[in-house]
Amino acid sequence: MSKILLVEDDLNTRLGLSEILEEDGYEVEIAEDAADAFRKMEMGIDLLLSDFRLPDISGIELHEKVRELYPNMKTIIMTAYSTPELYRHAIDVGVFHWIAKPLNIDKLLSIIREAIKDQEFELPVKKFV
Repeated sequence: MSKILLVEDDLNTRLGLSEILEEDGYEVEIAEDAADAFRKMEMGIDLLLSDFRLPDISGIELHEKVRELYPNMKTIIMTAYSTPELYRHAIDVGVFHWIAKPLNIDKLLSIIREAIKDQEFELPVKKFV
């Protein structure tokens, strides 16, 4: 069973998405901000699903910091505040997918399946000293 870290500051969205993801067979850890997310990353996460606007940093900044520690981690960013410039920047820094709110749940679940499948085929990054 794949484990998703859902980072969303809106309580209703966080709880609703968590329930949907669990019903689809995922184990879900929830966080309301980046600080909480970093604490939960140590629990062994397969995918990061984050809102773009978080109380402490942006979802893109969260992605960049997570990738420093977990280079193979896939990130999906959800946002109601998309611009072409933000989208290009997200893709440039390695965000797996950018999805607009309001969410199309079927599309989101499809993207999650694709990200997890893609992750399963990647070899772990080894660091040599």
